Amino acid sequence: MPDRAGAAQARLTEWMLAALMIAWGIAVALPGETLHLSGFRALVTLAPEAAWAGLSIAIGAMRAAALWINGRWRRSPLLRAGGAAWGLGWWLGLAGLLWLGADPEALPSAIAFYPVFAAFEAASVVRGAGDSYRSGALARWRTRSAG
Repeated sequence: MPDRAGAAQARLTEWMLAALMIAWGIAVALPGETLHLSGFRALVTLAPEAAWAGLSIAIGAMRAAALWINGRWRRSPLLRAGGAAWGLGWWLGLAGLLWLGADPEALPSAIAFYPVFAAFEAASVVRGAGDSYRSGALARWRTRSAG
């Protein structure tokens, strides 16, 4: 059986981003009106807190499941790349909505973090896609297009 410790270490950033999504969702789901701070007004205009919490937890849990499956199934890097793509969209969406809802003279500090998370998600998409190619997960499509 191959040693998977190196692969697990390389995916640590992906695990962290999945955990951050789940934690963000849990924080929003807790009692109180977390998203009623001024910077989040664009979010609550689109959907209630419960929807944002559920979506964040769902994406984070999907990412964690894809990471857990990774290495146990040949096509799993595609799941990882897809999960990272969802994460990329999530963090960019949050950053954009936070920017839209914020007071120009008092931007929330989170505006600095979400684009950084998105950049690491983009790197995870590239890494997952590369792993998919190297593992042969894309072989079915390569042989059809080559023939």
